[in-house]
Amino acid sequence: MTQSSIHRCPYCFVEIPTAIQPVACPACPEPQVRNQKDGRQEVCDIHGVRLEPHCADCLKQLPVLWDEVTTTCLAMAGTRNSGKTVYVGMAANLLLRWGRINGLTVTHYDSESRASFESRFGALDPSTPLYAATVPETSAGRAVQQEPVLLRIQTAHARKDHVLVLRDVAGEDVQNAAMDRQHFRFLPRADGVILLVDPTDSRNVKNALTNQVTLAGSDSDPAAVWGNLDSLARAVNIRRRPPVAVTVAKFDLVLRAGNTKTSDLSSALAGKGLRLHHDPSLQASTFDPYDADLLDEELRTLCSRYLDRHQLLERARVNEDDGVPVKFFAVSSLGHAPVGRQIASHGTPSYRCLDPIKWFLARAGLIAAG
Repeated sequence: MTQSSIHRCPYCFVEIPTAIQPVACPACPEPQVRNQKDGRQEVCDIHGVRLEPHCADCLKQLPVLWDEVTTTCLAMAGTRNSGKTVYVGMAANLLLRWGRINGLTVTHYDSESRASFESRFGALDPSTPLYAATVPETSAGRAVQQEPVLLRIQTAHARKDHVLVLRDVAGEDVQNAAMDRQHFRFLPRADGVILLVDPTDSRNVKNALTNQVTLAGSDSDPAAVWGNLDSLARAVNIRRRPPVAVTVAKFDLVLRAGNTKTSDLSSALAGKGLRLHHDPSLQASTFDPYDADLLDEELRTLCSRYLDRHQLLERARVNEDDGVPVKFFAVSSLGHAPVGRQIASHGTPSYRCLDPIKWFLARAGLIAAG
C-alpha cells in the first residue's frame, strides 16, 4: 500500500479499513459503533435516525463522504509561543494560493470545514490582531478535541481526492511529559510531525535584537517536546514513528539578527548563495530535494553552532538511527515581527512556509520530487 492510498480518521489518525464501514447514531451521547452490513442503511433503534459513519477508535462522526478520499495527516507540535497557530492559518491559505498558481485544485474539504477554518483563523492582516493561542486539549480534568484543518487536493492522476489534515496541538500539552497517552495517541500515528522551533531565546538572536523587537520566547526546550513524543509512541505501543520536519519558525528574526554586524550570525549568514536566503517553494508545483538537502545541512549547522539547539541534532541522530526520516526547515509566517498583538504594517510576506508540507506531500506521492 502506498502512502497516498492510506485512509485515516482525521481526529485520531487511526487507519480506517476500506472493506468495512463502522457506523453509529449521531444523536446518541455515547455512540455504539458497529459495522454496517452489506451496504444497508441502518437506523438507530432509539432515535430512529440513520446511522452515520464513525471512527471505531475515537467514536467521532466522520466528515461526509470521508470513505471516498485518501489522506495525509500531519500533526503540529512545538513549545508555547513557537507560532504554531499562525503557521497553520498561513500555511492553509498559502496552499490554496499555491494550487491556483501551479494549476492544482486545492480547496477546503467542504463548506463545513471552510466555515470551521474561517471561524478560527479568519483574516490575518495589519488591521486585525494575531490569532489567539491554541487552547490546551486537556485542562481542568477535561479533554477537548481541536478541530483539524481539512484541505482537499485533486490531481489528474489520482482516482480519489486526497485530503491534507493539519492538527495543531497546544504547547502546554506537548511540553507535559505526563500527557494523556490515550488522548494524544494520534501524534505517533500521524503521517508526519512538524516540530516548530522558536529561535528567539537563543543568545545570538536575543543579543542582536535587544530593544528592537519584543521577543516572547518559549519556556521549554523543543528537543524535550520531541522526547515526549518519542516516549508517547513507546507508551501506546506504536512502533512506527512518523517522519519529523524540524522547522525553525520566525526565521525573519534570525535573518534580521544576522544583519547586526556584531552578531556571530552575521558571518554565519554572510553567503548570499545560501539556500537560507532563497524561497522557491510557492512558485514550484514540485518538491525540490536538492534544495531541501542543502537547506537541511545549513540549518543543522545553524542550530548547532549559533542557535543553542545542539540537543535537536542529538535527538535527530537518535531518530535517524532508528530509521525515522528527519529534515530541517525554516519558515516565517509573518515575514516581520508583530508589534504587540498586531501584524506589522508591512503585511505578511511569508517565507518558505510550504516546504515542510510539500516534503510530506512528496513522500505521499501526491506531488513530484524533482
